[in-house]
Amino acid sequence: MYRKEDLKEQYRQEDLQRLRGLRLMDDDFTCKAMEDMRNETDLAARKKMAFKLLQKGKMTIEEIAEVTELSEKEVQEGQNIILL
Repeated sequence: MYRKEDLKEQYRQEDLQRLRGLRLMDDDFTCKAMEDMRNETDLAARKKMAFKLLQKGKMTIEEIAEVTELSEKEVQEGQNIILL
């Protein structure tokens, strides 16, 4: 017959094994989510900069696209917002 302490240790080991199995997926998911958030924040900051440069009116769409590393289409969409 098993002792109570032996059963507790067995359950503890089983729980630890289950946690080890979850951790890799969880870490991968968290890393991907953080990377996506960072990329979205970076894109939003570049679009905001393009919007401000468009408002100043001193640079062409092509120049703004080059400086902000956005596509000309993305900069053009920002110009259309200003014109509305």
